[in-house]
Amino acid sequence: MALLKIPVKKKDGSNKEKTLGEKHPDTVPPSPSQSHLDTPMAFPFIDRISVTLKVPEGEEAYLIHSNIWTQLDDTAVFVQAKKTAKYRRAWRIKLPSIVNAAHWPHFQYAYEGKTATGLRIEFVPADLGYEGLLELHSILTSIMPNGWAYFIEHGRVTRIDVTVDLPAARMDEFHFLPTQGATTKVWKSNGELQTFQHGSSKGNHTQIYNRKAKRIAQRFRPSRRCPDLATVNVDRL
Repeated sequence: MALLKIPVKKKDGSNKEKTLGEKHPDTVPPSPSQSHLDTPMAFPFIDRISVTLKVPEGEEAYLIHSNIWTQLDDTAVFVQAKKTAKYRRAWRIKLPSIVNAAHWPHFQYAYEGKTATGLRIEFVPADLGYEGLLELHSILTSIMPNGWAYFIEHGRVTRIDVTVDLPAARMDEFHFLPTQGATTKVWKSNGELQTFQHGSSKGNHTQIYNRKAKRIAQRFRPSRRCPDLATVNVDRL
């Protein structure tokens, strides 16, 4: 299992490291005596993560800007991509082990003059895998001090999607009982329930959907996880 450390804010406002993928008392699989042996186990994983950071003023801001502008013409690593309004440049980081370009991390950059002011990175850990995460860290190291550790030190998670695949589960088998009122939406196709959403898409919300049906509609083959249905908990911070 690949370990992914993300920045977590303490109550005093400082940062501490949290390792995703390590065992925690609440996530340790139950023993066979605690569960039915013929029931598939379902564990949550990070389906998407976005981290932004404000580059501290000083020499580092100048060096990061210099590193980026020295390497941005290397199309073997950086492929131009769409940017959002807050950033001036954007690329896809081409990783050697990742064939599908849609899975390459999306990297955005903001600057003023000859100094870096902001960075944003978004990717799907499950698509990168252990080898892809190592490659990403290596490339980031050529841009900023300590690579991914720089995001841990200075970054802030602005979006994290946590997914649980439930193989062989059908949409009509779910009974959702919300603890409080929230926006809900239901989509149907050919009279069959495909998606159920609880909460606002711009905030914390839970979405239950048939991943296989979604991929067929988008003309994608089922992933190696091959879930018939996935429950996605999305937290935009």
